[in-house]
Order: sequence, then C-alpha cells, then structure tokens
Amino acid sequence: MDYTSVSSPKWSKDRASIEVLATFPGVGEVDFSAAPDDPEPHGREIYARAVVGDFGPIADFTPTGAEVTDLEARTMQKRQSVINSRNAEIAVTRGTTSQNLLSYESKVHRLMSLVPIILAAPGAYYGFVFNGVALPQDSTGVIAVVNAFAADQASVSAQIEGIIVKYDAIFAGLAACTTVAEVEAFSW
Repeated sequence: MDYTSVSSPKWSKDRASIEVLATFPGVGEVDFSAAPDDPEPHGREIYARAVVGDFGPIADFTPTGAEVTDLEARTMQKRQSVINSRNAEIAVTRGTTSQNLLSYESKVHRLMSLVPIILAAPGAYYGFVFNGVALPQDSTGVIAVVNAFAADQASVSAQIEGIIVKYDAIFAGLAACTTVAEVEAFSW
C-alpha cells in the first residue's frame, strides 16, 4: 500500500514498533504501527525509514488515558509501601535507642540537680547512689555523662538521616518508572 506522508514517530510501549501518523490515499491520516517484522512491505519500510530519522526524531513512549491512570495508581500503591517501610525502619531505629536515650536523659537531669553538692565537696560523695544515680567524683564525671547522652542523640539522628537518604534514592528510582511493568518490577 502506498502512503503519502508520515509524521510524529514515537516508540511503542515495548519499543518493538514505532507509532506514526501516516496518510494513505483514499484513507487519509491514521495512527499506524510500523514494525521491523511487519507482514506488509509498507509497514517494514516506514519502520526502517523512521529508525534512520526520515520522519524526524523518534519520541519516547508516553502513557495516555487508562495507561496513565493505571500507572499512577500502581505507582501510588508502591510509593505507599515504600513510605510504610521507611516509617517502620525509622520507628525501629528510634525505638531501639529511645530507652537508652530516656535513661541518659533522666540521669543527666538528676546529675545536673546534684552538681552543687558535687562541687561543694568533690569526691566526698563519690560512689554514693542518690536518686538512682551513682555520684561521680567531680564535675568531669557529670560532663562525661552529658557528653555520652549528646553522642547517643547524634548517633540516632545520623541513623535516621541515613534512612531518609536511602529512601529518597528509592523514591527517585520509583519516580523514574514510566510503565506499569517497571513499577511492578521495582523493588528496594
């Protein structure tokens, strides 16, 4: 079959063919799918000419209509799954260290209330347990506990920041998916 013009080439979803607008005498302009193994000679010819650029650059596949809706729905489902995993991982990280942090925080508050006693008589109460806290020999012991608390807080913050960075990369990979099949195959 003869054709008079071909325009707007774009790859098919599976990149096995090229979708074009082709004008055929007596038919007019129609959407046409050209493939290298097309049973019709004009289909193979249009494909070969499109590949070498005779009809302009070949655009990437763009989902439309129901494909977009399905792609968006699947992407949102997968995204929610990723969000749930991220939130669970952050919660576990916070949970495993929160008891230690609460213990340190409580100890720091109790020690800070005892600083006047410790400074008034350095070493005099060393080793005594007051309000559940073993008294350090001097203020450097208080500072050591405070520094340990701060280091643990920084460690938790760094762990959570690492989780966020990891999941940002996962979200970027998911956002790069352009087909439902890619979204379905996406794993993390």
